[in-house]
Amino acid sequence: MPTLIEKLNKDKQKIAHRIIHNILELEKQAITYSEDIDKFKIELRSSISEKDFFAVVQEIIAKGKKVYETLHHAMNSNDDEILKAIEEHILKDEKLTRIMNSLHFNQSLSSSIIATKERLSRNVLINNLPAAQKDIVENFIRRVEELKIFTKLLDSQKEIFRQRLSNTTSLEELSDIEDEIEKQDKVIHSLYADTIIYPENEDTAGALIKYLETNQQVLAIIRSFDFYEELADDILASRAKITSSLSQRR
Repeated sequence: MPTLIEKLNKDKQKIAHRIIHNILELEKQAITYSEDIDKFKIELRSSISEKDFFAVVQEIIAKGKKVYETLHHAMNSNDDEILKAIEEHILKDEKLTRIMNSLHFNQSLSSSIIATKERLSRNVLINNLPAAQKDIVENFIRRVEELKIFTKLLDSQKEIFRQRLSNTTSLEELSDIEDEIEKQDKVIHSLYADTIIYPENEDTAGALIKYLETNQQVLAIIRSFDFYEELADDILASRAKITSSLSQRR
């Protein structure tokens, strides 16, 4: 069976082969960029201030921009047919796949950036608190992070409920589903309340709120336990759909 490149006309085949050649020529740059990413990760881990952190991030952005421009130049074509044929070829070629993966933004680097930002903002929070309040905040954050193992299960359950809400066609069934969600919500909130203790001191609580506002991963864990609230829009949408359908039948 002919490949997509083989199905192209001769002129487009020439362009496709030229682009593939250009990508192969980027192998050394791909290796260098991978080494740069490892270096950036080390620099992020060793950052002890926001100034250090932002300096590394600026390096990452500048390097990423150069790599993007180089790759864009190598694949200089707006022809969807050619690009689709090249994509198929890359997926079947281990060397080309390795080069392209190396030249695209690295997810582990993104995770390192987020982790460093959270570590530094946590340090700022802790250092600005009286000694008596530090343990309370550190314990709060640690306990929230321990709940992360439950978030995937909660997200999975929410998706099941969303599917059921989307498929239901009667208000009676919708009411039953909503009752199930409310019961689930009570169980989840009970687990959360038994695990997490919020600071009673106003200054400490205020500092913790500021920390959460800039640390989306920790905040996302907390929000995942708002089971009913995260499904509220789906319940409303299902009710509106069913009500509209019933009105049209009359």
